[in-house]
Amino acid sequence: IGTVEAVQRELNHDGLLVRYQTEHGVDGLPGTEGAFLACAFWPADALHGIGRTAEAVTLFERLLSLRNDVGLLSEEYDAATGRQL
Repeated sequence: IGTVEAVQRELNHDGLLVRYQTEHGVDGLPGTEGAFLACAFWPADALHGIGRTAEAVTLFERLLSLRNDVGLLSEEYDAATGRQL
């Protein structure tokens, strides 16, 4: 449960997950990157596994709502613009 909460606390960006906090300069590159959609399904599964089913369903449904017109998801998503990257 602590891991789920830590990941959500540290890597949550607009309700989605980022790989790391880019403002800490971990990769040495300027700028930011989008949330990684494939990674965002992990907390939905983990939330369900620890009994927080309502949160899991809400997150899962949000992720599905981000699909494009043919039902696909990109690797990254920019929550600020609503665009798949």
